[in-house]
Amino acid sequence: MRSLLITLFLLTYICSNAQNTSVGQAEMDTYNSFIKNDYKTTIKIGRQAINQGADSYYIRYRIGVSCYQIKNYEAAITHLEKAKSLGSNDAGVLEYLYYAYIFTNRNEKSSRTFNAFA
Repeated sequence: MRSLLITLFLLTYICSNAQNTSVGQAEMDTYNSFIKNDYKTTIKIGRQAINQGADSYYIRYRIGVSCYQIKNYEAAITHLEKAKSLGSNDAGVLEYLYYAYIFTNRNEKSSRTFNAFA
């Protein structure tokens, strides 16, 4: 019984570290493409990471802003809302959400987002 518990603990530890490594790698990869204004690559890398279970505020923020920059406001909203839900009321997230809501005629949501700045 003891060896089973130790084995389960080690497997859990290894899996959690593998997940953290993949999130860290995805954050670094999306950052590198994002700072080069390579928005399509940022979106591709970020979506692949999410599909593989790696998700974070930074990945969602970069995908959201990248979608916004290529005028895909619906996708931008999806990812920016997720970034916000991951624990950030960052002014950058709120600003991009505000304008994406305006460009998609979501006036009530844009108004609520604007009020969050105040």
